Amino acid sequence: MAEDEGLVADARLAIHDALAGYWDPPAGNNSFDWEPDALDLDYLPSDRRIEVILPQILARFGIEQGSTDGVPHVTLKCDGAKICTIQKPSLSTLGTQMTWLRAYADLRADRAGEILLQAEEITSAFSAVRPFDLPKRRHTYEMLILVHEVTILLEQQIKHLMRSPRPVEFSDKVMPMIDTPPHSTYPSGHSTESFAIATALSQLEYGETPGESLAADRPTFHVAQRIAVNRTVAGVHYPVDSAAGAALGCAIGTAVAFIANGTPLRSFGFDPNAAPEADFNRAALEPVIKGRASSKSPDPLAILQKRWLKARGEWQRRDGRSGTTGTGS
Repeated sequence: MAEDEGLVADARLAIHDALAGYWDPPAGNNSFDWEPDALDLDYLPSDRRIEVILPQILARFGIEQGSTDGVPHVTLKCDGAKICTIQKPSLSTLGTQMTWLRAYADLRADRAGEILLQAEEITSAFSAVRPFDLPKRRHTYEMLILVHEVTILLEQQIKHLMRSPRPVEFSDKVMPMIDTPPHSTYPSGHSTESFAIATALSQLEYGETPGESLAADRPTFHVAQRIAVNRTVAGVHYPVDSAAGAALGCAIGTAVAFIANGTPLRSFGFDPNAAPEADFNRAALEPVIKGRASSKSPDPLAILQKRWLKARGEWQRRDGRSGTTGTGS
């Protein structure tokens, strides 16, 4: 459209000169009613709506540093309640994890297409199993973009506080198939974002907690796990990075649903040093994303709640009911 802007401006100039003539400004300041609803964002395009809501959501979160027995940890809070605590991996733990980097490298040829695409974007993998990119689910798409933006801004702060070396810094035999990002390996951003999206989708469609959705074999959480594992296949993350990201992503996704609709909060956590040899497989995933229930139940953020309800209404369950918000056990 940029190349046409000059033509449009010229045409409008000619129309103005031909039709407007000389005119007097309207008399007074009360020529029409103007009392807009502060919760109405429908007049804005999607990206502007997100810009309005995003700072209000972020204001509900807090990040704290600490240590236990000399091991640093970071705690993410929502409305003052602890929702995720992750410990920093020791260098010994990361060294042990290098065994998985060698093993997963054998899958690079098979997963190259996925890895290269997911280095740039991850939403298309989810829309393959939950088609939220259809026009009839535009509010869901907007909500997931909002969740994604919130997650990135929180994860980058936590990455900085948990700064840990990438696999390539341990050995030149890793030879990652993509460029190694400059920020901390821990926790994995791709894992955090993927599990936040999966959590939000499960809340919108089924009103389920992450643990409930995994137990019900919802494909969104399998997609999230595969995206996370692909980063180890590529040579840029350890399995413990993905596990920490899963805990953090589930916490953020649950918290956004909590802020949007007053659903119960849950707390999650991960200690990479408890089992330094562990892979990020189904057995490792289950306890990480189960979480614990919280009794905290605040007033929802009204401007977000209106958007959330629009998104939730776009999901017609197979039992004939639209998506509802569960209590979370």
